[in-house]
Amino acid sequence: MVKNTSRRRKRHFMVINLIKKCKNNANVSNGTSTISESKLSENLKSYGFNQQETVSNSLVGNRITDIETLSNVFSELSCLKGYNNDIFLFKDSKYGLCSDFTLKCSKCDFLKGFSSTQKTLNVPEVNARFVYGMRQIGKGFSSAYKFCATLNLPALSKSGYKKHENRLLKVVTDVAEDSMCNAAKEVAETLNRNECGVSVDGTWQLDLEVMSPYCPTCRKLQKMHKNAEYVALKADHICQCNYEGSSAEMESVGAHRIFSR
Repeated sequence: MVKNTSRRRKRHFMVINLIKKCKNNANVSNGTSTISESKLSENLKSYGFNQQETVSNSLVGNRITDIETLSNVFSELSCLKGYNNDIFLFKDSKYGLCSDFTLKCSKCDFLKGFSSTQKTLNVPEVNARFVYGMRQIGKGFSSAYKFCATLNLPALSKSGYKKHENRLLKVVTDVAEDSMCNAAKEVAETLNRNECGVSVDGTWQLDLEVMSPYCPTCRKLQKMHKNAEYVALKADHICQCNYEGSSAEMESVGAHRIFSR
């Protein structure tokens, strides 16, 4: 037998209304329990809800929400002034994944604006998190644009994306340097010396060392006759070969040279 889900939804909204009424009665009575409040508390318990847990369980974080679904939900709400079910959702502006909305009643002058995300120094938090998340997985603007297009999300412009990258660069650099300094101090205090082993990965470039076991000019000189052209080329030549050994050892030798500077 199929369960009646619509009745559950009505009961859920009834419970929320009971919670609000119970909370309002508690504020009016200044801590004095009334008969109505006691009845409401009993009703809450009969539904299997704990008032304290339900009220304190606040939602946090970000969600991907369909605008049409959100608009339909607001259309079912009553206006705070005229108590009419004529609330409409309008989009005022957008910047990347952040949108500014306005709730408006068609029968009175009720107007309420809000943003889809929190802002720090007038910078939408969701945009900064999105750009930082793309950098965390090694992707750039093109991948971010395709991702937003696939999910039907508004995307940052290329200039806006680069602006967020530049803002994040300084912050990430400062945090990385502080983290490495703290790690070095911790190792020095633990081992009572400054020398310690390090793990090196050649993927992310903070510094570089150009190494090559081959020089094309030297190879060319070996095949040339010792004439005037040979002498001139050899005099102006700076050999590019600065490593002798296997390719497997090249990364470790390069890391040692970087740390020895």
